[in-house]
Amino acid sequence: MNPLVSLVIVNWNRRDYLSECLNSIKKQDYSPLEVIIVDNHSSDGSPEMLTSIFPEYTLIKLPDSSYGACEAFNIGFANTNGDFIGILDNDVELTYDWVSCIIDRFKKEDEATAIISTKVIEPDMPDWYLQSNHLGKERYINTFAGCGSMARAKALHENGYYDEKFFIHANERDLALTLISQGYKILHYPDVITYHKKPFGIHKGNDRLYYFLRNAIWVLVKHYTVKEVILALVSQVKGNLQDGKGNTMDSENLIVGTIGIKDAIFREKGGITTAIRAVFDGLAGAPHYMKYRYFLKKYIQK
Repeated sequence: MNPLVSLVIVNWNRRDYLSECLNSIKKQDYSPLEVIIVDNHSSDGSPEMLTSIFPEYTLIKLPDSSYGACEAFNIGFANTNGDFIGILDNDVELTYDWVSCIIDRFKKEDEATAIISTKVIEPDMPDWYLQSNHLGKERYINTFAGCGSMARAKALHENGYYDEKFFIHANERDLALTLISQGYKILHYPDVITYHKKPFGIHKGNDRLYYFLRNAIWVLVKHYTVKEVILALVSQVKGNLQDGKGNTMDSENLIVGTIGIKDAIFREKGGITTAIRAVFDGLAGAPHYMKYRYFLKKYIQK
């Protein structure tokens, strides 16, 4: 008998994208499936669409729209019943065998593989990225695609899900590194593709830019040594000098999810001011994560 798989989606005012996503879930060749949608107080008719067209799926309606993505996902994770938990954005479409292929791969992995991350294809992905090992090579990695991955439920339940202080962005890297520090592995599995409708690179908007930068600092403080950070930055600069286009993936183990961040800083009106504020707040929050870093090390030793 197949294990129960729970798919968790967070939604906020993306009714049409969500509908397309759920229709692709309906076509899955796998069962049993449990689908949980956490709606962040949408005003575009998303909850009404869900109850009328997808009544078989579980809808959790939040009382207001102040919840960050991390907290909303955590609510969804806590309400799952499956042995595996799929982590999906509301603007993805899945191939018909998405779930079954990932479960088949989990059966070939040992229990230490906590998450399988898929190959994510987005609009406007440049050729250099599509052809890179970063996207196309199967390997164990230090993060996962938050829009299209699956985790062992036990690993998530025992490790506290996402850090809700992050609100949104870099939470996947943070959780992945926490799992890895306790002996788990994250597998990038490009044989399974997730089609994500978000354009490639960093989202537009100063709010997104702020969380990217602030949270990146928290991840570095929480999980990396000064030496590791310096080596990664040197590797990144060296790669940029070599190809002149910033297309290097040499430091992907540390600097990932930041493609286009320099352009975003100078593209957005007020981007430089936002970047300064993010760095200031990131450094202000560093003492909290230094304490956490110490606690985590003590926990691992025990």
